[in-house]
Amino acid sequence: MKPTSKFLLWSLMLASTVARPLAAQETNLTPAAQPRQSTHGTRGQDGADGRNGKNGQDGARGQDGQSGKSSATAPIERQALLAQISAAHHAIGEAAQAADDETGADAEPFRKTMEKYAAWLGTLQGEFTALGAVPANQGAETKDVAETLNNTAWELLTESNEPAGNAAVALKVTDAMIALAKAGGGTIPAHMLDTRARALFLTGARDAAVQQQQEAVTAADNDEKALLKETLAAYRRGELPKAHRGHTVVEEAASREEAIADALKVARAHAAAEANSSTEAARAEATAAKEKAIAQANLLMEAARAEVIAARENAVAQARTSEAAKSNAVMSDAAAVKARAEALKSESLIAMPRRAALGIPITGESKFNTAAAAYSVNEIAWELLTHPDTNKRKPDLALSLSEVAEKLVAEGQQPERKDAALMDTRARALFQLGRKDEAIGLQKKAIEASGGEDGLKEELTATLAAYEKGESPAAREEDQSPAPAEAKATQLNSVAWALVGQSWKPEETLKIADAALVLAGDKHVRKHALDTRARAAFQAGRKDDAIATEKQAIAACGEADAALKKNFEAALASFEKGEVPRTAIAGGTVAQAAPAAPAAETPRAYSDEEATEANEKAWNLMTDAAPTKEQATQALALIGPAVNGVAKDYEMRPAMLDTKGRALFILGKKAEAIAAEKEALATCGDDHPEKETFENTLASYEKGTLPPAE
Repeated sequence: MKPTSKFLLWSLMLASTVARPLAAQETNLTPAAQPRQSTHGTRGQDGADGRNGKNGQDGARGQDGQSGKSSATAPIERQALLAQISAAHHAIGEAAQAADDETGADAEPFRKTMEKYAAWLGTLQGEFTALGAVPANQGAETKDVAETLNNTAWELLTESNEPAGNAAVALKVTDAMIALAKAGGGTIPAHMLDTRARALFLTGARDAAVQQQQEAVTAADNDEKALLKETLAAYRRGELPKAHRGHTVVEEAASREEAIADALKVARAHAAAEANSSTEAARAEATAAKEKAIAQANLLMEAARAEVIAARENAVAQARTSEAAKSNAVMSDAAAVKARAEALKSESLIAMPRRAALGIPITGESKFNTAAAAYSVNEIAWELLTHPDTNKRKPDLALSLSEVAEKLVAEGQQPERKDAALMDTRARALFQLGRKDEAIGLQKKAIEASGGEDGLKEELTATLAAYEKGESPAAREEDQSPAPAEAKATQLNSVAWALVGQSWKPEETLKIADAALVLAGDKHVRKHALDTRARAAFQAGRKDDAIATEKQAIAACGEADAALKKNFEAALASFEKGEVPRTAIAGGTVAQAAPAAPAAETPRAYSDEEATEANEKAWNLMTDAAPTKEQATQALALIGPAVNGVAKDYEMRPAMLDTKGRALFILGKKAEAIAAEKEALATCGDDHPEKETFENTLASYEKGTLPPAE
């Protein structure tokens, strides 16, 4: 079964995605805006501007947002590093919490984990610094990550049972914090210097702590100077001062989350009543009550988000008072995101029970999540089994992937929980391979595991009935628009790459990498998939296999892949010496984690119809009230090649450029968005019916605002 999967790769940002830190990865449950209409007709579409076609959610998920454009790799590497830095400090924080729950020797494994991730964080910091100056469009993001590092370090130093025991790790966190804050531009804020001074003091470096705290006092505004001076005086006396920053908003955030959960519980109850209603009147009443409860949950979530934004704004505007707000904003935001993700899952159980992923909730936390990896792999397996073109179904490959997915879940947060969605996928693979009895037995287990959850049991039971009759289950509407094979290959390669970085069961990781190669064909992702597979093979002790595969990766590089080829050659040299290649994480270079298409590749030619369809899908991805960067990345992967490949005089090209500009703006690439919009205006002509719209959009971009989707 294919679970609700729109946000699965988000949880894999440890090593496989290019994504903003936690706060920017919002889901949006508000109704999507309608695709805008145009008076400029296109062939076969009366009055439609090519944007109101079928939903674009089936776009090239997991593909790089550069969309075949030539670009420097540094911005990609830098953003991937920021994602990994976020993952590292979250892992440190969680390990610290686990250590606090144990005593003596039982806490030692968690402290070792903290040290491991602190060392990794230092490596990432070095890689980030080596990339040089941060461009303006990444400055704010870099500062955001520095703030979250500060929050983690402060918690290690003030909220732990053993702050002195955490001090060495916290100091490494503050090293990365300072490096990112400097890279982001401007002076180092006083509160960060204050945090680092505390870490220094607790590690025994009293003189260094005094010096650092003096710098904090100098950098402080008047409102916070007095407190920081008191802290400085304490250090000079050799005393640890009382912590002066708190997390007062956390309880409020938890209360909001509970209220959201209650509203969704009511919605589920009304959904059950709706399904069991015996009359139309009763059904209508239950439907109205359900929708009201969902609307209430949405309002609560929007209120939570608004409070987070307000806290952040206050944090920037105010001095010492803002310091508490900043810490609170991070904590509140985390609670809001978790509530949103749970709401998304719960709403899916109400509206689309057949696609609900049971088992381990995906909360959107910035950490490597084997459960999220499992559902990402399962998504591909499901699409390989349900492709509308039966000749493109690959049940043998799907079976291999579904087995790996179940092993990944066993590594997750609830290893005792069997997941109905994963078993449903594997049962379907078995049935398509002619192993009917095994499929029936496994489907029965899936039904048991579903627990009768919100209608899911009914669908699984219907599937079982089809198997018992020797029939394939009926096709479903959402399975009619699968992702392209290259997108599947990219997604699988991302997962395999992350698993290589974790040294997780290399033989199982090899299965994912092999599947990526099968689906990649001769596309750009193939060279990256070969490199990933080589590293997994080396981890599995198959040195000769690793060497042979890495040589294939090198051979697949073109003239435009000079830097990439150099990385591959370095990996090959390491394999030949019997050494693991040096990488930003244990098993990968950052650039490889999110490859950009080669600069010298000739753009593929697009027919008018293909270009229009790509435009429809890309535009529909960005019509939410607050479109995410994930959606914009997918949109850019669709529209970028189409704009480059369609005829320059195609009448829809101005609208396509407008779509491209929107994606770029959402991704923080303001200058490129403005350039795209200007090109749209330059090519549309004075009598174009959307010229005024393009002009208004350009004006919005120049002001730094995203216009609503019309």
